[in-house]
Amino acid sequence: MTYCFHPGTETGDESIVKDGRIIDAVWKVQEMGILFDVGHGMKSFDFGVAEAALTQGFMPDTISTNIQYCYAGHKPTHDMPSVISKLIASGMSEFEALDRSTIRPAKALHMEGEIGSLEPGKYADVTLLEWDDENRVMNDCFWSSRPVGYFKPVMTIQGGTTVSP
Repeated sequence: MTYCFHPGTETGDESIVKDGRIIDAVWKVQEMGILFDVGHGMKSFDFGVAEAALTQGFMPDTISTNIQYCYAGHKPTHDMPSVISKLIASGMSEFEALDRSTIRPAKALHMEGEIGSLEPGKYADVTLLEWDDENRVMNDCFWSSRPVGYFKPVMTIQGGTTVSP
């Protein structure tokens, strides 16, 4: 299920959180093997839902941006380093956020033998990130903001070639 930190809408879409608590059905289907993905996008990430879920021990299985070329550079910022930073600001540990952005998506796609970690024989497209403790205001899709430290991209290496400094 993508968009797991969406707050729901007045037209009937529901959130995984109701009255500040994860709804029982969410725990049940997660136990049954349904995977939950963040899928931030332009309208699907709410700090309040993420914070409530993480506080109760609910972890999304994977983290994605749902970014599309036509939305690159649009607000709210939802590139991968920003989404990971927002989840850390919401209460997820750095390890959990990076694990759910790399290894777990590879497993979900049954591609852990090819991607998701740095090991001999795997594809090694790599983005080097640097943590910056300076508070940067980040917004969710509903313009709630948090001052957060954040990951800054330093370099991307694709196929052994540096493609961005």
